[in-house]
Amino acid sequence: MSNLRYDLAFYVQALDRYVATGECSATDREPLYGYLLSVMNDPVVKLQVLNDPICARVFYDTMISFVHLNLEKEKYNMQRSQAEQEGMRLALEWSLDKRKDGWQALVKQIGDKYQGYGFDRAFYLGQLGNEVSVPMTDFGNA
Repeated sequence: MSNLRYDLAFYVQALDRYVATGECSATDREPLYGYLLSVMNDPVVKLQVLNDPICARVFYDTMISFVHLNLEKEKYNMQRSQAEQEGMRLALEWSLDKRKDGWQALVKQIGDKYQGYGFDRAFYLGQLGNEVSVPMTDFGNA
């Protein structure tokens, strides 16, 4: 994983120690563990976890679920990023003929994926040499 130094076993061990003794580090530079530490160092949380077994169990289960979901999301984002980078690397290796024929498909693929984020497919097709007529909307009758 890119930014995350710790795996799920580390977090399980840290939470086990915290629930049993209330001990944890003060801070950490790793974002997920830093957030977890900010919660664990809250005096109200620490008091509840150490004095009530039910609160301790709820805290433990909630934090493990939270950590697991974040680690899975990071893993998914890393895999997606690597797949996109691989696609870009392969596009750089295209032959001249493939480049001439393939850029429209590449713009279409990017447009399909990122249209909701404001990617203007027609603009890029026009800029890259493909004349595209974009119908004008009559806003006066709307």
